[in-house]
Amino acid sequence: MHGSEKQAEFEHDVLEELPHIHLVYEEDLEDSANHQKTLDKITEFLAVPAKLVKTTYQRSTPQDLSQVIVNYDEIEQQLRNTKYRIYIEN
Repeated sequence: MHGSEKQAEFEHDVLEELPHIHLVYEEDLEDSANHQKTLDKITEFLAVPAKLVKTTYQRSTPQDLSQVIVNYDEIEQQLRNTKYRIYIEN
């Protein structure tokens, strides 16, 4: 089992009996079109009134990470046959 899988299992075990909300950056926040849905999910969980969400944040790196990662080829080779390959696919 890899480190991130161990971490996910640990988090699951720790939180299993506690009320919590599961958020994933790539699913809930990366696309600004999901921000309102995510805020609504959080405010519902916390039982507080929802508000209209608006952000002015913009992506600070290019979509093509090979433009900013010097050893991109090495990273791509290491991740190619793992579940993390989705992070290097253009």
